[in-house]
Formats: sequence, C-alpha cells, structure tokens
Amino acid sequence: KNPRTLLQLDVLPLALPFAGLAAWMAYLFQLSGDPLVFVHLQAAWDNQKVTSPLDMLLTGYGRTRDQQLQGRLDIGSLQFGVAALAVITTALSWRLLPVIYAAFATVFCLAVLSSGSYVSIWRHVYLIFPLFIVAARAGRFTGFDRTYLSLSLVGSGLMVVLLATNWAMVS
Repeated sequence: KNPRTLLQLDVLPLALPFAGLAAWMAYLFQLSGDPLVFVHLQAAWDNQKVTSPLDMLLTGYGRTRDQQLQGRLDIGSLQFGVAALAVITTALSWRLLPVIYAAFATVFCLAVLSSGSYVSIWRHVYLIFPLFIVAARAGRFTGFDRTYLSLSLVGSGLMVVLLATNWAMVS
C-alpha cells in the first residue's frame, strides 16, 4: 500500500540477484567493452536451441537403441541414461517429497531437457538436489542401496577411464 514498504529489509533480498547481474555486466564492460559478452559468446554453442523435452528424450532413445542394435555403446547412450534417470526420479519426487521440492525438480528437469543438447547433461542434473533426496530416501532399502552403490562405482570408474583417455568432454 505504501511505497516506503518497498525499501524495507524484507524486500531487499529480492534485489540482490539483479544487483549481482548488474555488477557482473559492469565488470564485463570494463574487461571487454561489451556488458553482454556472455550472451554474444553463447552464439558459439549453436547446437543448443530450445526444444521439446519429449522430442529430446525420443531422439536420445532412438539413438541409443540404434547404437545397441549395432552392438556399440557411446557417450550419447550414457547421456540419455542420465536424462532418463532424471525424468524417472523427478516423477518419483512427486510421490516422496514435499510439493515445493517436486516442483523445483520438475522445472529444472524440463529446463535441462529443453536445451536441445545432451552435452554436459550430468553436470546440469547434479544441480537438481531433490533428485538426491529421492535417492537418499530409497537408500533405506538394502537392495536399492547395494545396486545404487555398485552402479555408481562402475560409473565412476568408467568416467575416470573416459577422462584419462580424453574422450568427448567427460570432465
């Protein structure tokens, strides 16, 4: 009701992200002369475009299926596996977690799958913390715990081997 309430400390934290962005843009302007250099450099990643999450999953599934029919497994199959696991865990979050966590997981999972590219998908999925809460809740069951631990150890070993052999942006 009163314009002075906008200056209260309760509302001040809402301005912090904008202040951070403005500070970052001022720094970039001083450094390069272009405050939007981060936007202009993104053009180099022309393989990323907004797409339907369902299209991305279907394309990844088709590619993975074709690889398996040819008796091969490539990094794209692993990336599709991470995406599929994220979708399944996000669906489970609606049953196991408070609504706000499930909504957070859903929004971020849709954002990741809307990028049009599986590049670095594991790095993006790691930021969806409610998925790890679902895994922790499922970890109460011994069968899940042992399976998860075994697959994680095998996956970690595989990623170390891929990183050591310099194979397609594993790091």
